[in-house]
Amino acid sequence: MKQSNRVWGPVKWTKLPHTVSQYGVYGGCNLSIDIYLELPPKTPPDVQTVLNNFSKMFDLAFMCDVHFVVQGETIGAHFNILASASPVLAAMFEPGKFKEGSSKTAHINDTEPEVFRQMLRYLYTGKVLRMNELAVPLLQAADYYLIDSLKKKCENYLGSELTLGNLFQSLRVAEKCSASELLESSFEYLRRHKEGIVHLSEWTQLSNEDPELFNLATQRMCSKKRELHETGLYIHVTHGPDHLPWHETNWTAPAIGPTDP
Repeated sequence: MKQSNRVWGPVKWTKLPHTVSQYGVYGGCNLSIDIYLELPPKTPPDVQTVLNNFSKMFDLAFMCDVHFVVQGETIGAHFNILASASPVLAAMFEPGKFKEGSSKTAHINDTEPEVFRQMLRYLYTGKVLRMNELAVPLLQAADYYLIDSLKKKCENYLGSELTLGNLFQSLRVAEKCSASELLESSFEYLRRHKEGIVHLSEWTQLSNEDPELFNLATQRMCSKKRELHETGLYIHVTHGPDHLPWHETNWTAPAIGPTDP
């Protein structure tokens, strides 16, 4: 079926040039294949102009009516922009609730200045700069300030960049921030790479530091009890056999440790 520049919902597809090939099928039939590329949505020029103006307003700190002192660095912002995107920031500067409501200055000591700045920039432009460097702290900040769209964007990025090197950090952050999509992506990565993961020191460390998360990850990683023995995976039981979902069976989980030769 040939559909040049066809649109399915909001996603536009376009036919790539020079991608039609002929393949011989069963000696006589030819199959013509067209390859289609999914195009990212483009921001309309007028909308981009507005976003550029908001970006300049933030960068130049033009007519700011609230300020944040983030670990000693002052960042200006505009209350209406903040209040429309974050209920936490809206309440922070609401008159009569907190001291920031009258002083119009908030002191932030638990977030790096650049992380906080990029979070605010997102509220103005809907875009994230330096996502590859700041995705984890931005996710944590978005969770704290209830900026759901930014949280989801960070989740999607981290879930697409999972490796053995960052998997356990992603698991912990996902659990702490109730980032369900990132947690599911991490569990799926665990399932697909379980043979190598169960022998890592980080896996044993997770069982010691966060038994609840460890047991949940184990359950999700192994869909069948048989896989536990095939991979040499052991369950660390912290609350007796009833703590595990398969406690009604005759299978008993041994103590955590490497597979015996």
